Amino acid sequence: MIRYAIGLLAALALLFGAYEFGVRVEHEARIAEVNGLKAGQAKALADANEARADAERAARDTEARRAADMATLDANYQKELNDAKTISDRTIADLQSGSVRLRQRFTCNAGGGSVPSGAQAGTSTSSTDAASSGGLRQADADFLVRFADRADQCAIQVNALQAVIRRDRE
Repeated sequence: MIRYAIGLLAALALLFGAYEFGVRVEHEARIAEVNGLKAGQAKALADANEARADAERAARDTEARRAADMATLDANYQKELNDAKTISDRTIADLQSGSVRLRQRFTCNAGGGSVPSGAQAGTSTSSTDAASSGGLRQADADFLVRFADRADQCAIQVNALQAVIRRDRE
């Protein structure tokens, strides 16, 4: 009977060993599968990080290029504004010194500012100097030149804004 007991114990030990071996093999297979999944996820994460870094570099390059474009546009805008201001100041100085005069495009009644009638039409000035008596005063001429300068500045600003929009669309 002891032989049977020893044989039974040996058979049980063999079955237990086979079971443990199977469990270990299955466990190692699952660990290998999990490690494979982790490696795949790590590669995907590394690829995603690299793509993000490339996108950031491209965005920084685009940002730097746009900043340089905007700086160029701003420099041109400021130059045009300064040139327009210089021309306006020179024109006003020439008007005040008398070396430049505005041409007469209309006549003013020297009496009261009403529109000249047919009887008064012959009394209006016939010179081409708008700043003469019955025409524009010096302050009015200065105002008109400054107003024209402001219109030029608005046109320059519109052109600069259009240039910004064109550069943004490129």
